[in-house]
Amino acid sequence: MRTRRLEMNFLRSSNLFVPNLSFFFAISFIPMGKATSINMVSPIFVAVLAWPTLGERTNIGRVLAVLAGFIGVLVITCPGTEVFHWGALFIIFSALTNAFYRIFTRQVSDTEAPKTSAMYGPVVGSLGMLVILPFVWTTPSEWTDIALLCSLSIIGTISHYFVSKALGFAPANIVTPFQYVRLIGPAAVGFVLFRYFPDALTWIGAEIVFASGLYVVWIQTRRRT
Repeated sequence: MRTRRLEMNFLRSSNLFVPNLSFFFAISFIPMGKATSINMVSPIFVAVLAWPTLGERTNIGRVLAVLAGFIGVLVITCPGTEVFHWGALFIIFSALTNAFYRIFTRQVSDTEAPKTSAMYGPVVGSLGMLVILPFVWTTPSEWTDIALLCSLSIIGTISHYFVSKALGFAPANIVTPFQYVRLIGPAAVGFVLFRYFPDALTWIGAEIVFASGLYVVWIQTRRRT
């Protein structure tokens, strides 16, 4: 828990707690595969924010990639049609705040160890949930539910430790797009558990967002090489 940047760690961890809360709220209304596809816009937000916050300069190619990613999100959400669900707005908000989390994690990576960054996330999240818990708490009736909740906490903490570790080695706009592999898992889980398979528009929009994010990475790595 020892840190030289306490305020920044609380700010960073708040931008982990808020997107998680928004995402969990949204997937109670929209399928997980669609929600994850929309959430993939987070690397696009990182590409936009990395210049003013981290000094990681952008160019016209990256701007076009950001616009393409935004179009991909519009294809998935279908605003203005009966297919659109307001829960998608919480996913977009989750992606934006998660982008700030990665930006702030990158900012503290020069002074904070990954284990310190990973530790403050659960601590701040627990403090935040203490405010909400009295209004929504339902005691789990099955041991399997308790085991699932505990495993979610453990896996989440471990994964964010590795995110902090990665951001200590490489710029945020290179590390973040690797989360695109998450497109596969939720689609499979949604099909196995809920018998939902993403529709054609979801896949098309996800591919657009995926391609735009990879293009950003390609530009950055080519320039560095």
